[in-house]
Amino acid sequence: MSTIHPTPSGTRDVLPDEMRELHAVVESLRGVFGARGYGEVRTPALEYEQVLTRGDPAAADPAYKLFDEQGNVLVLRSDMTIPIARVVSSRYADADPPLRFCYVAHAYRSVRPQRGQDREMLQAGIEVVGVPGP
Repeated sequence: MSTIHPTPSGTRDVLPDEMRELHAVVESLRGVFGARGYGEVRTPALEYEQVLTRGDPAAADPAYKLFDEQGNVLVLRSDMTIPIARVVSSRYADADPPLRFCYVAHAYRSVRPQRGQDREMLQAGIEVVGVPGP
C-alpha cells in the first residue's frame, strides 16, 4: 500500500461534527446578512494577476500563482475585497449606490508554517459600495 501524505502545512480536513457546526455558523451569518439587505455573491477562487495588482499594489506578489492555457498568470484570491470590486466595476457599473454584497468563500495566503497559520481559510464578510465615509 502506498503512503498517504498529510495535508500541506496550514491546511486541514474538516470532519463531519465540525462541518455541522461550521454550516450552522455560516447559515446564521447568511441570515443576518440577508436580513440587512446584503445580496450574496460568489466569485472565482482564481483571478487574473493583473486584476489583483491593479486593485492593490501590495497584492503584486500573491501566494499562489498558476498559468492558464494562454500563459496568463492566475492567482488564488487572498481575500474577497478586490474580487468584489471587480464584480462592481464589471457588472454593476451603472447601478445606483449603495450596493451591498456579502460572501462566504475560501481565501488563500502564504504562511509561516512554524506559527501555525492557515493557508486556506473560510472568509465571511460584507462590502458596501457607494456610501460616503464617516
